[in-house]
Amino acid sequence: MQVLAQRHPCLDALHVVEHAARVWDGLAGYPYDAWETYETEPEEIGRALRAIHVRMCRHLRPDPGDLAERLRGIIGAAEVTSCLDQPDDYAGVLGADDVADPHHRHR
Repeated sequence: MQVLAQRHPCLDALHVVEHAARVWDGLAGYPYDAWETYETEPEEIGRALRAIHVRMCRHLRPDPGDLAERLRGIIGAAEVTSCLDQPDDYAGVLGADDVADPHHRHR
């Protein structure tokens, strides 16, 4: 993802990062279970993925409603906690309602 993040952001790359976040959310439980061996790595990897995602979103400025819906899908699919579940990080690219409550559903 770090290599991808060095390239000029595009929507396809944003979707790849979102896919990677879903995959990491599914895998992160294993290192968390082995916390004596993997003390900080799961959070560091998740934080790095989120930073790449936020940076791409700030550059690309996707539709806030579409982005919020994708984030809700990713966050909702995580078994434990999603690496993208940090609403304050998305304050510059989401509407106020979505930042205040990332699980809020549009009607």
